[in-house]
Amino acid sequence: MFDADDRNNLHDAARTYLRTGGTLHQTDDPSIRNDLSKSHFLLFLYKELAKHRSIQQPGNLHRLSSIAATNAGEELQYTDLSDQIGVDRRTVDNYLDVLDEGIAVTESHDYTLRRYRRTRLYLRNPRHLVLLSQRQEHHGSEAYEQQDTLNHEFEYKLARTVAFDHAKRLAFNVGAYDVEYTETESGLVDYILHRNGHVLPFILSYHPHTGNAETIAEEFTPESGQHTESDSEELQEFDYQAPYRFVITDSLPKEAKEDESLIIEKDETSICYLPFWLFLLIC
Repeated sequence: MFDADDRNNLHDAARTYLRTGGTLHQTDDPSIRNDLSKSHFLLFLYKELAKHRSIQQPGNLHRLSSIAATNAGEELQYTDLSDQIGVDRRTVDNYLDVLDEGIAVTESHDYTLRRYRRTRLYLRNPRHLVLLSQRQEHHGSEAYEQQDTLNHEFEYKLARTVAFDHAKRLAFNVGAYDVEYTETESGLVDYILHRNGHVLPFILSYHPHTGNAETIAEEFTPESGQHTESDSEELQEFDYQAPYRFVITDSLPKEAKEDESLIIEKDETSICYLPFWLFLLIC
C-alpha cells in the first residue's frame, strides 16, 4: 500500500522515463543531449546494422524508423510501406528483420491472422521517437524537464511505445512467442502475450485515450488466435485461455480506489488494473 505522495512520485518517475528513455548524460544542455542521441542512433543504423547485414541502401533503415516514429504503433499496410520506401515486400521484410535484430524497431502482428498483410511498428527507445518525429508534434518533449503545457497526444505515443518495449521483455521472460495485438468491436487490445494456449492480453488506457478499456477486455476472445507450426502453414491446436485481462492505466478507476483492489470481477473474467509505473516494474 502506498500513500498519495508515493503514488504521485512513482507516476512522475514513469513520465520522466517516457521523456528520457532511461539514458544518462554528462551535460545538462538539452540540444547537445538530443544531437548526441540522434547521432548515435543514426550511426548505429547506417554503420553497424547496415554493414553487419550488407544493406546496400542504409537510408531505408532510417526511413522505416521515421515511419515508426510518425505512426507510433498505428496499423500499417505492407503495400503502403513498400510504396513509401520504393522497394518490394520481401525487401521491406528484410529491413524490418534487420531493425528488429538491432532492437531498433520491432513489429507487432495481428493475433487472429496466420498470414500478415499489415503490421504495427514500434521504436524500442522513446527518445528516438522524440528525435525522429516532426517538431510540431513533439513540441515540448525535446526538452528533458516537465513542461507547464502538456502535450497529451504525444505523451500517449511515448507511453504506447514504452509499454510495447516492456511487453517484449516480459514475453522473453515468460517464454511467450511474441507481442501481438487484436481489434475488438470496442477498440484495441494493444499487447497480447501467448504461450501454448495461455494468453495474457493488455489494454493500454492512457490519457487522453481512456475510453472503453473494461469493455475491450470483456470482448476479447482468446479462441480467435491463429498460430502456425514453426516453418509450416499448419495451425497449432491450442486450447486458448485468458481468465485474466490486464488494463495498463495512468489513472485507476474510482471503483478500484474505493475497493482498494486492482482486480475487478466481471462474470468469469478477472480484469486486473495495472498502474503504468507498476507495469514498468514487472520483470
